[in-house]
Amino acid sequence: MNALHTIAARPAEPKQVFLHAAPMFHLATFPAVINVTMNGGAHAMLQKFDLKELIEIIERDKVTSIVLVPTMINFLIHHPDLNNHRFGSLRRITYGASPMPVELLKKSMAAFPGCEFIQGYGQTESSPLLTTLMPEDHVTEGPASVVRRLASCGRPILVWKLK
Repeated sequence: MNALHTIAARPAEPKQVFLHAAPMFHLATFPAVINVTMNGGAHAMLQKFDLKELIEIIERDKVTSIVLVPTMINFLIHHPDLNNHRFGSLRRITYGASPMPVELLKKSMAAFPGCEFIQGYGQTESSPLLTTLMPEDHVTEGPASVVRRLASCGRPILVWKLK
C-alpha cells in the first residue's frame, strides 16, 4: 500500500535518481524504494545526515529527487557556498515530518527555482501518506486564498477521507 499511495500521489520519473537522506525507519523515504525501482530509477543513500556529504552526493550522482525535513532544508539553503554548487539535476524536493514555516518554504523555492516542491503528510500507521501539497499549490504570489495554501498540509490522497 505504501508504494501504491506514493505512486498515486506522484509517480517516479524514468531514470530518476532518488537520494535517501532521511532515516528510513519511519517510512519517510521507504515508499520510494519501490516507486523509483518500479520506474527504472536509481537510488543513492546517505548513511546519516551530513550537509557536506549530501551536497557531494547530489552533485556526483546527479540526484533528481530527494526527501528532506524542514530542518535539513534550512541547513541546505543557508550553506555559505550554496551558489558554488551544481544542483541542476535536482528536479523534486519533497518535505515533511515536521511543519514547514512558510517563510522557509518561500526561501527554499527561491534557492531552487528549477525544482518542484511537494509536501507529504502522514504517519507510519496510515501506510504512510495521508495528504500532499502538490507543486501547483506552491504559489508564493497572488490572491491570499491561493498563497495561504503554503501553510496547508495539502489534500487527501487516494482512498483517504479526512476531517
